[in-house]
Amino acid sequence: MDTKEVTEMNANDIHRFVMFGFNYPPNFIEEAWGDEPMMKDHLHKKFVDYYHIYGSSAVMNQFWVNLDGNNRETLINYINLNYK
Repeated sequence: MDTKEVTEMNANDIHRFVMFGFNYPPNFIEEAWGDEPMMKDHLHKKFVDYYHIYGSSAVMNQFWVNLDGNNRETLINYINLNYK
């Protein structure tokens, strides 16, 4: 893959994430972490707290930066599978 292909791929991934951040379904945490009830509850509480602090336009960025690597991967996989 040359540099241009990597840049285009990354730009598409970034665009999908940003658009998801403004259009996420209300149950995305339950769907993405549904097989991990404790993590689902923990992340849902964090998301709600961030929403109240940062509002709808910044909640997803705050949520993202506070996820660990495994949970970021879970979120990206969810977005790639469910958000077109």
